[in-house]
Amino acid sequence: MQKKFLKIILCLGIVTFFVFAYYIAKDNNSIVVDNVVMKHKDLPKNFEGYKILQISDLHGREFGENQEKLINQINGLDYDLVLFTGDYVDKNKDLKPLEDLLKGINDDIPKYFVLGNADGYPRNSDLVKGHQFFDLFTKYNVKSLDYIGAEIKKDNESIWLTPREYYLYDDIDKSISELSNVGEGEGVDQEKLKLEQELLYERHKFGQEYSNTKNPFSINVTHQSVDIDKFPEIIKNLKELQSKDEEDNSGMQNKTIDWDMSISGHTHGGQVRMPFIGAVASPNSGFFPGEMNIKGVHYYGGRTQYVNSGLGASGPKFLRFRVFNTPSVGLIELKGQ
Repeated sequence: MQKKFLKIILCLGIVTFFVFAYYIAKDNNSIVVDNVVMKHKDLPKNFEGYKILQISDLHGREFGENQEKLINQINGLDYDLVLFTGDYVDKNKDLKPLEDLLKGINDDIPKYFVLGNADGYPRNSDLVKGHQFFDLFTKYNVKSLDYIGAEIKKDNESIWLTPREYYLYDDIDKSISELSNVGEGEGVDQEKLKLEQELLYERHKFGQEYSNTKNPFSINVTHQSVDIDKFPEIIKNLKELQSKDEEDNSGMQNKTIDWDMSISGHTHGGQVRMPFIGAVASPNSGFFPGEMNIKGVHYYGGRTQYVNSGLGASGPKFLRFRVFNTPSVGLIELKGQ
């Protein structure tokens, strides 16, 4: 009798395992649209109802031949702007899944990108012509937000897209001058030097335009989410440090731009999730990290943050899958409160 009971338990266990494995495989090859609303009382009125499509954490995944399934899903949506928020490749660094996606997206919509840790966060001097991601995105008319922000205009109002921990360089002209002096030496790639100078100039120009705008409404576009619940203290400490440096006449060079909204990825929404519990594990956030800074829309300290769970998965190859966490793209609607 006991042996018979054990056999039944074993059979049930095997059946459950295969049913679960089938569900995980099917779910990991599905795509859902995460329709969310981000509210902020200071949103310019002309951007009421403005829609942003966010694509994040592809990690080299393919959804149908040449991304056909993913492209059909995206092109069936209505949106005003596209944000790519990093981690496009897997460990093999194959750019084909990303390029297939870029080929199929409506070319008439403004598009911007930032890089993620899987892509190799670039240094300032790297993100110019000749950098593989810069060249690929530029080919498909997608502009970088890693070091230079962007002003999005609608009639007589604007929203400003800024990178994470965006720095305004007070002595940017000095930096350009130093680069030029270096260029006088032998063995310097003059074309790259020129591109670096142009990048620094555009960065400086954006910083000035942003600083000269009265009460600019900013959307911080990043790969890795900011801890929104800790950010007010980060800003407070930075301002105190900046004030002290100015008193010491040391010429504080870096000034972090505060933001009203933040859009990011990286966490995979908790790559492993459980019903009624939420995120069990998430990249860089450990076990049971909660939902804030991990997935969805959250409000704190007068700021609004959205973290999209993305499309792919990371980790060792045998663990590169999601659990109760269907791959998604974010469709964000902006609203005033």
